[in-house]
Amino acid sequence: MTVRFYQSTDASAPTIYGSVASGYNLCNLLNAILVTGYGSLSAAGWTMPYTGTNKAAFLQAGAGGQYLYVDDSAALYSRVRGNETMSSISAGTGPYPTDAQISGGGYLHRSSTSDTTARPWFCIADSTFFCLAVNYDSTASTGCSVLMFGDITSYKSSDAYHKLILCGTTATATSYTSADMTALATAATGHFMPRAYTQLGSAITLGKHTDSIKTGLSYPHPVDGGLYLGKIWIHEPTLGVVRGELRGVWFPLCTPIRSLSHGDTFNGTGALSGKSFLFVNVYNAKALVLETSNTW
Repeated sequence: MTVRFYQSTDASAPTIYGSVASGYNLCNLLNAILVTGYGSLSAAGWTMPYTGTNKAAFLQAGAGGQYLYVDDSAALYSRVRGNETMSSISAGTGPYPTDAQISGGGYLHRSSTSDTTARPWFCIADSTFFCLAVNYDSTASTGCSVLMFGDITSYKSSDAYHKLILCGTTATATSYTSADMTALATAATGHFMPRAYTQLGSAITLGKHTDSIKTGLSYPHPVDGGLYLGKIWIHEPTLGVVRGELRGVWFPLCTPIRSLSHGDTFNGTGALSGKSFLFVNVYNAKALVLETSNTW
């Protein structure tokens, strides 16, 4: 699988803003990134088998691919949900989150205002996973709303349900916990998988954790001048098991957490040699690091 990096400053990049207009919503943006490509950039390798008015369903490549349903009927945010299967834009099975978890699905905030102010965005994607960060008020200090969908690296062999969706949970832009780390017995809000590692049942909540022993290292690190990054592991809080690893997204192990500026790029050294990274401010004074190279 080929990893690609997309951003709003690319030539011919699609624009996203606070409107239900079909050319400027999340459906249009994901179609350009995942399905058609734009400018000189190739698509990530997904398909869009079903569409409706301001709605679309995106399907991962390959056997066992699942669907991301997107509804852009509101001006400021999109509703999002994973489905194990779909037979039309309005019919799906195995939803995650379920209505009992979040009625109508999760959220991705596109803009803080209902107008034509273009919002900056970054996205990393391959044919089975993407992470999209939208700076919904164009202010670096506010940070980004984040949507992740697709495969994790599962520790279980023949894991048919090693998918996740990470999203907002309410119609206000204060519901994002994309950079929150939790204890093994605790779920993070807005984090869901279609089924447990047992392959049984329905959608579950999940948590994630990193190398907590190193969290809070100073930057630059006094020994080598480096910024240390931590893997992000996915765990099932009900059973207290580690399901696998998040792909392409890292946690900055530094104090303060925003030791670099939003949009800064850097290259890895040592064990991370050959990798390139992008520092992204996310909501609630947190940050994540996206691996932008074809190395995950």
